[in-house]
Amino acid sequence: MASTGGYIQLHRKIVEWEWYKNLNTFRVFLHCLLMANYTDGRFEGKDIKRGQFVTSLQSLSVQTSLSVRQVRVALDHLILTGELTSESYSKFRIITVVKYDVYQQIDKQIDNQMTSKRQADDKQVTSKGQQYNKDNKEINKKGNNNISCLFDEFWKAYPRKESKPNAKKAFEKIKPDEELLQKMLTAIDKWKATDQWQEDGGRYIPHPSTWLNQRRWEDEPMAAKQTTGKQQRVLPFQDFKQRDYTGVDDELKATLSAEMAEFKATGKVSV
Repeated sequence: MASTGGYIQLHRKIVEWEWYKNLNTFRVFLHCLLMANYTDGRFEGKDIKRGQFVTSLQSLSVQTSLSVRQVRVALDHLILTGELTSESYSKFRIITVVKYDVYQQIDKQIDNQMTSKRQADDKQVTSKGQQYNKDNKEINKKGNNNISCLFDEFWKAYPRKESKPNAKKAFEKIKPDEELLQKMLTAIDKWKATDQWQEDGGRYIPHPSTWLNQRRWEDEPMAAKQTTGKQQRVLPFQDFKQRDYTGVDDELKATLSAEMAEFKATGKVSV
């Protein structure tokens, strides 16, 4: 966990930065500057260098008051333009502020002047690793909140908004991580394009709890129905015998009668 003491250096030229007007991306970048370590440390056998810190998407979401998806998009922006790198592990990720030493040159000057003070501060905790473990435990304690954040993402994407408590209960039973949630969201997008989910205004879309309990994101959506190009017409009558055909010759009556028989059998008549 990054130290909350001290301050960071922020140059006025940041107003010319390409992400300055993108509020979510700027917010995440500024948060990363604030959270990054100013000294090297270790966490669960990993070296955490100056300019790096341990976190997760859920933790960043809680700390910045952004959704998990908004955090993910902001990180993608910053990684794309080289401001950050990110290494993902099963329970956490390590984020690196690439030019941390350029942004925070003043840190090194202060470090040289305050070596004795840092030694005194180090006595207050046994090691950086223990502090990281404590932070990780706090994240685990907030597991229900993290699951709620992931469920909110699922609920926004799922088109049938019914029985939300049952859906949330089914979601919590699965305990999906970010990767599984992404698979669910991708599957939902595919199902939205199917005839089954579009028919009768979404009448045949399963309840969200059913979709989750049956692990329907693992199913392959049925392909959309293809029209054959054979022209067909629907007859404008329901019962041949109820019509008045006075004056119609026998040959025409026979033709109409045959068409009616085909209509009753198939619902359509070939032209």
